[in-house]
Amino acid sequence: MLFCDYCGAENSDTVAQCLYCHQPLISNTTTASSSSSGQQHMLLTASAAPSSPQATPPPNPQASASLLYQKYRLLEQIGEGGYASIYKACERENQRLVVAIKAINLQGMSADQIIDATATFHTELSILSTLKHPSIPTLYDHFTDASHWYLAMSFIEGQTLEKYFSTLTLDKYRYPQTVCTLIEIALELCNVLMYMHRQEPSVIYRDLKPANIMLGPKNRVTLIDFGIARHFKPGQSKDTIAFGSPGYAAPEQYGKAQTTPRSDIYSLGALLHQMLTGQDPAEHPFAFPAIHITTPGLPLELGSFIARMLALSPEERPTSMVDVQYRLKQAYIGLKDRLSDKVENSVPVPALVSRRAMVGWGAFGLVGLAAIGITALFDKHMQPPVPIQSTSTQAPIATLVTYVTPDDTIPRTPELTKIKVVSRQKVPYQEAAAASVNGVDVPFNIVASTK
Repeated sequence: MLFCDYCGAENSDTVAQCLYCHQPLISNTTTASSSSSGQQHMLLTASAAPSSPQATPPPNPQASASLLYQKYRLLEQIGEGGYASIYKACERENQRLVVAIKAINLQGMSADQIIDATATFHTELSILSTLKHPSIPTLYDHFTDASHWYLAMSFIEGQTLEKYFSTLTLDKYRYPQTVCTLIEIALELCNVLMYMHRQEPSVIYRDLKPANIMLGPKNRVTLIDFGIARHFKPGQSKDTIAFGSPGYAAPEQYGKAQTTPRSDIYSLGALLHQMLTGQDPAEHPFAFPAIHITTPGLPLELGSFIARMLALSPEERPTSMVDVQYRLKQAYIGLKDRLSDKVENSVPVPALVSRRAMVGWGAFGLVGLAAIGITALFDKHMQPPVPIQSTSTQAPIATLVTYVTPDDTIPRTPELTKIKVVSRQKVPYQEAAAASVNGVDVPFNIVASTK
């Protein structure tokens, strides 16, 4: 038996062209002597090799040659995974044009692996050739040799989101500025996924995960590896082949139903959950604890929306990336506003309150922050906060106490039963602090200032 170099289909060793794609079979279009060596030997070895989950790591293609395809000069290997290796290269005629070469090596593969690798190669080739977007690599060229298939595409400077995550400690995920950066990345992902979903037919990415997201200068986002992307096929009950990455793949990607744009919404929800909690979903697939419990201080509305994105049933998820982008943009604008208020309108904290770094999401939780003016209804044994000195002859109207809780309710502790709410309003962000009333620790972060 012979396997077609172009589509990977199995053919009789007596035919000269593939019975499925009609491409010439190299081994049978050369002389008899050449057909008993080289490519035919590689294919027969592949057909006899036992099937394994992953192909043998491919060696450097054309290692002894200075040029690849008489056009590209290989500079260095920059990545490897699955059936492919990625190389940084430049054109012979224009060395300023740096490209990424994706090389799929067929040597050592079983027959099943050749078929899978072939499908991956041609899927990526067909999809990349039709997509034009700043967050999608540009396909420049494709070619083959006796044992490799190649894609030449734009080279992306930067690092993967996975590598960026590795630089963050758990507490750094909770810094307001880090949250801003991560939501900016998510908004860019919404843009490129919206573009793909609007194609006719829709392109479903199916493999949204940190390792497939490149961050360039100024955190510009680029999706890489379109090997398992597919076109949506109306009326089809399920995907032809089930592919996906555990933890990020929607339930339907496991062969239960056809993937749709809502499958990518699920994957983005899993990624957002990781962004806001620091928990890797691949460690416990389908286990997503409520964000406001894992990370106290986040708005309940945002956590609830991400939970909708992670619904097991596609029908219960948001209808489109447009909806997802809108909700994320609202959260992002609110967070940026509060960061600006913190810088421009910071107010000193009275001496009574001991300052310390706030544990939790701080400014992000200010979406649900309320300011309460309290009258002088303190216990006779309790001294009120020392007000900020004012040069005005008019006494301060009231003292404000701002607090951070999971919702907008006033905690009713025995020590605070005499608080009377006279108004609610937004106030500039201030660093939260621990406080005590009558020597008893208050079970929430509190900051006092003068109105």
